[in-house]
Amino acid sequence: MPITMRLAASVLCLVAFPSAVLSQVVRQMTPQDDFSKEAYVLEMLHTRVRFESDGTGSRELTGRIRVQSEAAIHDLGLLRFSYASTFESINIDYVRVRKPDGTVVVTPASDVQEVDSEVSRQAPMYTDQREKHIAVKALGSGDVLEYHIVWMVHDAVAPGHFWISDNSVRDAICLDEQIDVDVPKDMPIKFSSGAITPTIKDEGARRVYTLHNTNLVRAKDEREGAWEKGIGNAAPPVIELSSFQSWEEVGKWFGGLVAPQIQLTPVNSGEGGRTHTRQGQRKRKDSSAV
Repeated sequence: MPITMRLAASVLCLVAFPSAVLSQVVRQMTPQDDFSKEAYVLEMLHTRVRFESDGTGSRELTGRIRVQSEAAIHDLGLLRFSYASTFESINIDYVRVRKPDGTVVVTPASDVQEVDSEVSRQAPMYTDQREKHIAVKALGSGDVLEYHIVWMVHDAVAPGHFWISDNSVRDAICLDEQIDVDVPKDMPIKFSSGAITPTIKDEGARRVYTLHNTNLVRAKDEREGAWEKGIGNAAPPVIELSSFQSWEEVGKWFGGLVAPQIQLTPVNSGEGGRTHTRQGQRKRKDSSAV
């Protein structure tokens, strides 16, 4: 899907939020919970998103994962983080491993590799997605993997607007998940968080929405994707937030986004139409003669 269409699709679903609630109810951890047989456990996953009134912003991801199997070493030994190179940048603040004896092994920044994403390699004209790969040093079973990643939106996709649609962890055990969304307090927004009640706090000229969640039951591994099952059956996002207030605002933004890509060619111009008409008349005369 072209970049402009992907951006528009993500915005359109935010103008009118669904009223469906999450099928998974948040519950507290109990002493009876035993996750020793899990390949890994997300001990902490915190996401903080900050939006500015001009549409720029940042996103921080801080994670701590306890590795408990060889399979987890295989899955987490190479971390991949994607970003849209047209309007954002990414910085790997740190990736480190804490050993059971307390020692810390840091993966140096020089080991980070920047590559084209698989999608961009197959169809570079349709996406600007790139990836940064980090081969984690000295990761073993029983270790704790820690990382902190920062994305910076340096060019607003929709100047004067912003949005986010995100979900909570469902396919792994997560003991502490938190999502913070920091927005200008005086800017009207649409917000929905499903069954999770947010904490809303004003800090000067800013307003921060905070959601806490735990996932103590790993969802079943379903190989059939949401598209095959039908979009209506997919789990609704945990958090949806947008500064767009109406379909009219979305249409105005999208119209300006695609206008420079619409060019008049001989095919759809008046002269081109007359040329094709004359060619069509000649073809009809020729076929009548035959």
